[in-house]
Amino acid sequence: MSNTNIFSLPPELLLIIFADNSLDNRDVANCQSTCKRFRQITKDLPIHYTFRVDHVAQPAWKLIRHLLVYPRIAKRITSINVTWHRRQPVKLETWTREWRWEEAEKEKIEAIGERRLSTRTIGAIFQGLNSEALLPFLLCLTPNLESLDIGDAVLSFIQPEYSIFEAVRLIEYSSTGVDRTWQGSEGSHRDSAGRYLDKVMDAVRPGYPSLWFHENIRPGDWLPGLVNLKKFYHSCVKYGDPYDSNYGWPIVFLRRIMLLPNIRKIKIKRATCMKDGLYMPISRGGPPKDFQSSLKSLEILGTFIQQEEYDVIAKLTGSLEYLALNPRFCGDHRDHLHLSGKGTLVDDTLLAARKPYMQPFLQYNQGILTDRQVVFTEDEFKWNVEERRRFLNVYLDQEFGPMDDEIDSEE
Repeated sequence: MSNTNIFSLPPELLLIIFADNSLDNRDVANCQSTCKRFRQITKDLPIHYTFRVDHVAQPAWKLIRHLLVYPRIAKRITSINVTWHRRQPVKLETWTREWRWEEAEKEKIEAIGERRLSTRTIGAIFQGLNSEALLPFLLCLTPNLESLDIGDAVLSFIQPEYSIFEAVRLIEYSSTGVDRTWQGSEGSHRDSAGRYLDKVMDAVRPGYPSLWFHENIRPGDWLPGLVNLKKFYHSCVKYGDPYDSNYGWPIVFLRRIMLLPNIRKIKIKRATCMKDGLYMPISRGGPPKDFQSSLKSLEILGTFIQQEEYDVIAKLTGSLEYLALNPRFCGDHRDHLHLSGKGTLVDDTLLAARKPYMQPFLQYNQGILTDRQVVFTEDEFKWNVEERRRFLNVYLDQEFGPMDDEIDSEE
């Protein structure tokens, strides 16, 4: 009987086994600790890292501290998947404590980030409360990154809604470990709490609804982790009214992502061109001189943008082979019900309604993209019959007057 076992396999086969996607980073670390041979084989394997924003165990901060000592490891990170664990006022177990740096660590962070990150981002890193600020710093250290999944981002520093006193109590606990309940709702107590909260929030977060990641995307002066990026995904968590056009992350940053030199696939969801009731369009400027898009696949789903924005986006393409759209407008909320999924209109009418949205992409990707490669996906915000009826009868009637029966016939 043969005595063949895993230790007798050639290095080439062991490398295939250890690189299998079914093994996570912990599995690979266990393999490395088995013997010197396994450690030698696995030491250069790609790392697929899960970046946990504001997790109570503070893994992002611990990773950065480790990479400041062993920067070579960061070059093995080829994909980052972001998960969100924001503090919630009603759940004490989510109140992540503040982290603190050694002076030598601060000096290294400043040396690495001073020409790559905004000054406010470095300040937020030193503040030690919002670990999302560590993501752009990680991108300073990961030149071989190929995939970045922002996930369903929680745009607010505290999730979801909160009072001034809840926020101050939470932040004080994160900083000091003391759980002090703030009292009162008027007068000096509220003013004092409000001033304290404003000061902290200005330091730990960029202007809502942006992220620190957004603030540090600068075309032509890319963070090293964005230079070789091939896949990108960005959405935001669903809460509040999904039919509020202020709901979503700022789509103005999509243009910057599309200018990445090696990007192949972009998928975005729940973005908007509205902020505080004001229309914030994507830059009207065309692509930079001599720019050639490498983008092959683009999915724009559940976004609140007007029709002309699709033409602006299309100008930044040129080699698309796949396009998926799910329009949700800042204008007439009724239209997207017909454009999403199968709809209720006859095929010719539905095609005519969709044509203005796909035509710019067909024009700028002529000879590559055809209408058969364009997909209009179903509305991702599923509603039951009662929710649908309430939305149509109350909100739309108030905004646009009585509706006809055409949409109700879908039920």
